[in-house]
Amino acid sequence: MERPIVNHVTLIRIGLNANLALDLGTLAEGPHRLREAGVLAKAHYDKLAAMMEALAELEFVFSTDKNYLYGKSETVGARESKEYLLAKGFQDQDFQIHLEYSRGWGMM
Repeated sequence: MERPIVNHVTLIRIGLNANLALDLGTLAEGPHRLREAGVLAKAHYDKLAAMMEALAELEFVFSTDKNYLYGKSETVGARESKEYLLAKGFQDQDFQIHLEYSRGWGMM
């Protein structure tokens, strides 16, 4: 079997931290403010779970660090990934796509 000249890896980076549209200084106003923050955080993590499910359909493999969830594929291209996520209703600002190339063999 012939090896490709160039290999690519598509990496999709998704922020784990919920950027809550809530002034954290107001949390001391009462339990209702904490519940509001909880509702916003739940919506954020539900969206992340839906994005992870969508990428899993394309056989992405996942990893995390303390701030990000990463989806990685060596078979799905960056453009195809972006179009797929946008078609599923996600927005550009929900994720970042990095495309890495490596030489399969020989000179490049």
